[in-house]
Amino acid sequence: MIQNLGFITLLSAIVLLGTLYSVYYDTFQDTSSAVSFAKSATYFATKKNIFNKLFVKKAWGWTTASVLALLVSAPHDERTTNKRWRIVTVSRWVAATSSWFLFTNWFFGDSLLHRIWLITGAQCVREEDNLEGTPATPLLVPVNHLECYPQPLNSADISAPLKAAKWVGGHDVSGHTFLLMLSAYVIFVTLKPCYSHLIRVNSVKDEKAPLQSGLSILHKVAVYFSIALLLLWIWMLLVTCVYFHTPYEKFTGLLTGYMSIFTVSLIN
Repeated sequence: MIQNLGFITLLSAIVLLGTLYSVYYDTFQDTSSAVSFAKSATYFATKKNIFNKLFVKKAWGWTTASVLALLVSAPHDERTTNKRWRIVTVSRWVAATSSWFLFTNWFFGDSLLHRIWLITGAQCVREEDNLEGTPATPLLVPVNHLECYPQPLNSADISAPLKAAKWVGGHDVSGHTFLLMLSAYVIFVTLKPCYSHLIRVNSVKDEKAPLQSGLSILHKVAVYFSIALLLLWIWMLLVTCVYFHTPYEKFTGLLTGYMSIFTVSLIN
């Protein structure tokens, strides 16, 4: 439990330091602003960077792959501790997945995070040509909120694709902060019991158990993959806090991360 608390403290420190840096050097983007642009030329300051598109946008899929790889490759034995670890790991994953789903995908309609955004005043708008303004300040016209969804419910009534409909205003809780904290924590607690096995495999070679030896190699690959993914989530959490969202939005993202982590930590 102390190690878990230490890791949670590390995640909190990353969010705090990244946020302080973003405020001091004015590097963060207000993602809910009508006009949002990168204040830094750094590669990671754009949402189109490969790590965000390929990994963070699919973070829970990667995290699930990590947990599954560790479960499948872990040595099977008759010890109660081994069986219990598998049950606890699956239970934690179910709890974490439920939290991820409710906060970011669906809660009797919109996700919890999106509901917060709407309740705090988010509007669906579409960019129109601003003849009196400049290209940097487009004219934003409020439209039906269904136009901001990928597949509107009344899509049959739309004869042409809608242009640049997006949400602005309101309080956009940092979903990346929430997701990366939860993903990192789940991988961390799943990895903890695997370290002793790695040490045992590296120190003892049993030539009479080729299947077990092969399984150990697969397990080592799974562990190294999970460690690499864990480090990536920590790095991208720092990137998020330095370049995206207002400090208050990152703070609420931190709180939602705490809530989900607390739920997962109840399963021991």
